[in-house]
Amino acid sequence: MGDASEKKFFELCEGKAVRFGLDRPEGIHVPSLPQRLAAMPDFLTTRALVECMGLGRKQLLQLKLTKFNVLRYWQNLHPVVVFVWDSHKKRSCLISVDTLDKLIQTPHLAEFTYFDDCKLVFALPADSVFESADTNFIDL
Repeated sequence: MGDASEKKFFELCEGKAVRFGLDRPEGIHVPSLPQRLAAMPDFLTTRALVECMGLGRKQLLQLKLTKFNVLRYWQNLHPVVVFVWDSHKKRSCLISVDTLDKLIQTPHLAEFTYFDDCKLVFALPADSVFESADTNFIDL
């Protein structure tokens, strides 16, 4: 879903963004890289770094703790927003990392699961993410 959301973001941003993060580079074993490089946000705009994420039929935004921590790191250098593309309902939004943090900390909202039995994942209901979206393309 990440590739579809990256494609949709680039289509909607109308040339106001350039590629920033790694895009499945040949010859580089990405899991061997430091997390802060391996999970760099996907795009750079004048006002923010943009991480693209997708939703499917489950209608959950699933964010690994390690990726969230990397986004918080990059936010120290330049604001970070997450572009969310819902391919099932054909809708999109931008949400700041700070707002995602608040949603994760909201009691009884986020589900906590594990990916590959070892990586903590926050699962946020799509409707809550879209209701909390706080950044528009005009702002980029």
